[in-house]
Amino acid sequence: MTPASVATPSHSLKCLGVGEGKPCGQRHSSAFLYRFESTRLLVDCGDGASHALAQAGVGPDDIDALLLSHMHSDHVGGFSMLIQSLWLHRRRRRLPIHAPARAIPALKAWLQATLLPESLIGFELDWCPLTAGSPFQVGTVEVRPIRSSHLDSLQRGFGGVLPETSFEAFSFQFQDGQRRVAHTADIGRADEVGRLLEPHSDLLVTELSHVPLPELGSAIRQNPPGKAVFVHLASEWLSAEPPLASQIHSHLGNVPFRIAQDGDEIPF
Repeated sequence: MTPASVATPSHSLKCLGVGEGKPCGQRHSSAFLYRFESTRLLVDCGDGASHALAQAGVGPDDIDALLLSHMHSDHVGGFSMLIQSLWLHRRRRRLPIHAPARAIPALKAWLQATLLPESLIGFELDWCPLTAGSPFQVGTVEVRPIRSSHLDSLQRGFGGVLPETSFEAFSFQFQDGQRRVAHTADIGRADEVGRLLEPHSDLLVTELSHVPLPELGSAIRQNPPGKAVFVHLASEWLSAEPPLASQIHSHLGNVPFRIAQDGDEIPF
């Protein structure tokens, strides 16, 4: 008897890397592949992203756009390797790269420094600066970048001596005709999550490194999503007492949630 085939979900999140900024042996750095029917969005590409994409069977032409939330290495450290991987696997489609405006010159210089000019790689890179609150379309999906305060304190401390450095950071809202997703990337305050969830989200993907869980839970309960997925966990949560799942439940109440691991595929 042949086992029944499992239908591929039309809307899903593939967790390529759910780690925090501190490297560890169990989790790659931040990288998330969203599927909205025929549209696929790669959000961030930390260390290990190219390996995880290959392991997941994602082809070189399958990614419709790359979104980079900010320039911390755990979110962009795999960028040049991603471009090299797409080149060697013979991508031919134009690749839109949506990134903070001041990050784009640095990203271009990075590719030049790692011997990956566009004249070599064989496909066009479409550099698109992110603007807070200004939506854009990728395939069937409307993407709305939302400003994050994640790098504000660094800008206050180092903006004067690093005037060319990008201190912009973004969260994202995704919406097609069927689903709405809120993705925090890295944030600076829990109240940013409350705004990100307006008016309603089927899925919230939120970090748990830079904001206290009680404040985050309170913000989520104000406008509960259909499901919350926790990523980018600070390492101390992995051995927390009481266990993290118990603590999350106590702060979220009846909101369904999941603590993601590398390789998880989560329908929404």
